[in-house]
This record gives sequence, structure tokens and C-alpha cells, in this order.
Amino acid sequence: HELYGDITGDFVIDIYDATTIQRCLAGLSKLSWQNGVEYADFDMDGKVTILDATGIQMKVAKLI
Repeated sequence: HELYGDITGDFVIDIYDATTIQRCLAGLSKLSWQNGVEYADFDMDGKVTILDATGIQMKVAKLI
């Protein structure tokens, strides 16, 4: 699904999405978008981890 990684629900995958995952993992915020948790699982392994944030960063940098 091409929206995997769009954590903020703005239909754009950008550094804000990776930062949102990092903030949630650190306990600084929670996902507010209805599908945010599903789309936060960027690598689709069934859990949201720092690897998902890293994957988004790599996509933004056009490394993947």
C-alpha cells in the first residue's frame, strides 16, 4: 500500500512521519490519525518500531 509511512494522514510521506513514530516510541505523543497505527508499520512486520521510522527516512532520502 503506497500510504504506508503516511503517519500524519496528509497523503505525503515525509520526515514528519518518521519523527511522529520516534516521538510515539519515546512516549512523547500518541498517534491521532485513525489509520496512523496501521500505516506506521512501514515495513509491515506487525509492529511499530524504530525500523519503521528508519525506513521512512530512507524513502524520503530516496535510498529505497
